[in-house]
Amino acid sequence: MAVAPRKNIRFARDEYVGRRIYFITICTERRRPIFRDANLAKTTIESLKHVSSSLNILVHAFCVMPDHVHLLLEGKTFDSDVVKFVARWKQSTGYTFRNQLPRRFWQRRFYDHVLRRAEDSACVAWYI
Repeated sequence: MAVAPRKNIRFARDEYVGRRIYFITICTERRRPIFRDANLAKTTIESLKHVSSSLNILVHAFCVMPDHVHLLLEGKTFDSDVVKFVARWKQSTGYTFRNQLPRRFWQRRFYDHVLRRAEDSACVAWYI
């Protein structure tokens, strides 16, 4: 029996570049509760701060849950790239935790919602 190809859940690549606001959810592989460990969560947050700063991404709100992370992000410049940010952040945490966690502890994909209006970000921030 042939396996159907995965449905592409992404917008066009250029939708993730620029001065837009995004609500992102990133889950751990198989929803493992990795971030019950407060030290791992703290290190993850430090990496979030470092990578977002280096790639011109504003983090308006975040929440690290045991098996996923919610982020409210905004591109600071016209060439800010949210997909690049997510990839770099996952890579950074993967490298940091390479001796403590399974080789791949993040799910490959992430869920996103591009906010149409800046006013919508307040509701998302409260949710987070």
